[in-house]
Amino acid sequence: MSEIAHAQVNLSQLFKDKLWQNIIKSKIANQADVLEFFNRSRYVELKELSKSVKAYDSNSDEAQAARLYWRELFNMKTFRREQGSEDIINSMLNYTYSILRASIARNVVVGGMLPIFGIWHKNRYNAFALVDDLIEPFRPICDLYVKILLNTKYIGANNLSVNIKRDLVNVLLLECVSINGGSSTVAKAMELFVREYKKSMLSNTPNTLFFPKINFEQIQNELF
Repeated sequence: MSEIAHAQVNLSQLFKDKLWQNIIKSKIANQADVLEFFNRSRYVELKELSKSVKAYDSNSDEAQAARLYWRELFNMKTFRREQGSEDIINSMLNYTYSILRASIARNVVVGGMLPIFGIWHKNRYNAFALVDDLIEPFRPICDLYVKILLNTKYIGANNLSVNIKRDLVNVLLLECVSINGGSSTVAKAMELFVREYKKSMLSNTPNTLFFPKINFEQIQNELF
């Protein structure tokens, strides 16, 4: 644990720059795939944007992608992604993100890492900075799942009911992630991703970390 802690504290800026670049590339690419799944034509713009992300996302491509992505995904020009909002879309997204965040936090701690030492997130009051870094490529899976539930099972829902919460917890069991050449549940994919991040960190090789992709064929089989 001492070795791991020292590695976290002494991460080079070069490692952080490259790894955060790759994390944001993965996130935007997955967002583009979600839009394509729902036949939103502007997914092409996100695919192109994912290829142009610079080291440490110095051009703020993540923010640019978000502005386009959220409007397109829910087909609402007035929709705003807000953590504290209580509308049904934001409530479902926040609840699902919290489920993934807790799972990643557990894997980070089990792996002997200190979640306070992140790559990009640095808020002094955030004890889970690393968790908030590593969750990013998985967020579009939550977005996809929430959108499907709202389009099928919970059309017209306006509050976060017990039944909705039960369904949202099942996001961890969806076998819809392609990672490292195989197919995995969301929970297993996050476990593998955190473990591989640890290896990458200890060897100071950011380019060896592989990222999750959404397996849409599996999504079709499980949810439709």
